[in-house]
Amino acid sequence: MKKSTVLVIVLLCILSFVSAVFYAQHMQKDASPSHVSGMLSPLVPLRSVLSAVETSKKSTEQVDVVVELPKGSHVRYRYDTHLGAMRYDRRLPSYVRYPGPYGILPFTTVERGGLVRAVVLSDQETFPGVVLDARPIALFVLGTPEKEEFVVLAVPVGDPLYTAVTGITNLSAEQREQVATAFNAYIDFSLQTLPFLRVENAEKTREFILDARERYAMKQ
Repeated sequence: MKKSTVLVIVLLCILSFVSAVFYAQHMQKDASPSHVSGMLSPLVPLRSVLSAVETSKKSTEQVDVVVELPKGSHVRYRYDTHLGAMRYDRRLPSYVRYPGPYGILPFTTVERGGLVRAVVLSDQETFPGVVLDARPIALFVLGTPEKEEFVVLAVPVGDPLYTAVTGITNLSAEQREQVATAFNAYIDFSLQTLPFLRVENAEKTREFILDARERYAMKQ
């Protein structure tokens, strides 16, 4: 066999081998996880948004309320955000009463500054600084249109008396009367009477809390 013929055969074998290797690498690249994940990447932002919305909704259905004024008490303690502890504030007159423990929602900031305030409908004994698991059911808007004050009304989580309560209309007649009495002539800690403006439902209340949390996070 001539040397030229042998050389041609060798070159053809080399070309076939190189083609086979290139084809195998190309097929492996097409089937690699990186390629698949690249095709699915446009869905990732959508998943993140949906997850964030669902998480936000769930995170406001149940909130922590740090008690500043136990029900029936006339000594108010104020939550010090810098110390993360309770600070003695003042003694209140006997006519300042709320239908349950009064406190704040940590890690929130309302539009005019300060923490979100809340009243939890509970007869259980509490003390300043204790954290209550609560479910918001309404938002009371007080004051004037130019200077609105907000107070969340909530019910204790885990209490069978409030399992079916999703709003003020689900409360007993006695509780509705207590709430109406408290918020129709609401007296704040500066002993000023704040006129009643309106009340928002549970969904609007959760949106209000979520906005307050986002406002707090932006200031950090």
